[in-house]
Amino acid sequence: MNTKGFTLIELLAVTLILGILITIAIPNVTSYLSNSKKSLFIDDAKQNQTIVGNDIVFNKFKAPLDKNDVTIISIGLLEHEKDKYSSSFGFPYLENKSYVAVVNIGTPENPIYDYYVALQDGGRNAIPLTNYSKIDSGSFVKNAKNRMELTVQSFCGNEEGVFRSLYTIKGLEDIQEKNELGYLKNWNATIYSSEDCGRMK
Repeated sequence: MNTKGFTLIELLAVTLILGILITIAIPNVTSYLSNSKKSLFIDDAKQNQTIVGNDIVFNKFKAPLDKNDVTIISIGLLEHEKDKYSSSFGFPYLENKSYVAVVNIGTPENPIYDYYVALQDGGRNAIPLTNYSKIDSGSFVKNAKNRMELTVQSFCGNEEGVFRSLYTIKGLEDIQEKNELGYLKNWNATIYSSEDCGRMK
């Protein structure tokens, strides 16, 4: 009977080739998965804007009227087709740091709404408050600070909307109105959130 097995050199060669392939493949697969998760995270941010845009049209939330009015809607109130309270990285979104801000860049008689989106999960993956049209892969922040300046502190209201006068909102500085003396005007903010705002789901 002629039985032929692998020699030690052949086994070592196969092991070496497999080691090289794994060394090349693992970083590529890891990078692909990371980029896919980042892309889905960005898609979530954009989807939140789309939902809020529709809700504003159907008067679910009070729309801003004047230049320094802003409507802030936490994602806990948004109705998604599927559960979107967890990010693509597997962490729950932080409702008090994940919201859509709506400003009126038109007039009370002819409103033109501009949308800004902020998103942060419990794993410190984030998109700081950014104009919807400018959200891209460069907007994404990995390992954001625990108190990253996405918002002023305590961006929570209730389902009916809570009015707050806010001196500044990180991300909206460039469009904040000034008075005749050149000082910034406070934002007239109406903030909508669920009762669980600020708690991790």
